[in-house]
Amino acid sequence: MTRFLFFAMVSILLSACAGPMQLSELASTKRMGVVSDLGTTFHLTTAGTTVFTNRYAKGETGDWQISKFANDTVVSYLSHGRSFGVAALDLSGLPSGQPGYLSSSPIWEAAKAQGFDRLVVVHAAEQTVFPKMQPGYGLYERMFFGLGRTCVYSSLAVHIYDVSTRKSLAWDLGDSYPCLRGSENTFAVKDGFSEYSEHEKVALRQQVELLLSRVLPATISRLLPR
Repeated sequence: MTRFLFFAMVSILLSACAGPMQLSELASTKRMGVVSDLGTTFHLTTAGTTVFTNRYAKGETGDWQISKFANDTVVSYLSHGRSFGVAALDLSGLPSGQPGYLSSSPIWEAAKAQGFDRLVVVHAAEQTVFPKMQPGYGLYERMFFGLGRTCVYSSLAVHIYDVSTRKSLAWDLGDSYPCLRGSENTFAVKDGFSEYSEHEKVALRQQVELLLSRVLPATISRLLPR
């Protein structure tokens, strides 16, 4: 745990350049759209003390609908006590595949057509503090000389964009400690996702959802000036 917390402190320093919206930008906001892209892959990662002890496997979890859960969590949080409206962005009319957020992406026209002037984007993000941790969500193990600690984690970032200019108004990483507190050493990192029982998969999904239900409101709150 001590080393995990050390990594978390370094992460705080690395994210120091992140920041909230300007008060004037928040005051002029009329309707916020929300879109999430955390993927559908559950990552199983072991970061060993050498390259020979690193391990990686993955499992498909599209039926978990993690991105929808993230959307619902953010919309619910922003729906209380705000001066602006909020809703999930409807992607049904866009080409299939992963949504993109480059200036040329059709997502901006969709947001504008649906009446949004701001867009909250939750996406999987790489971080460099925890070695080998994959963007998105999964189960992570850090080995130190034969001793390991595991945790359920999410590695993500949240941006708030102005729809008309397609510029980022605010952004931040998720929790500086990406692991679900209390989940340490609850699950072992197995050689493949198929080795987990259905009961274990349900428990892993619940842990990911619990983590997101804590991380996303906390991250959004840092992006909105008080």
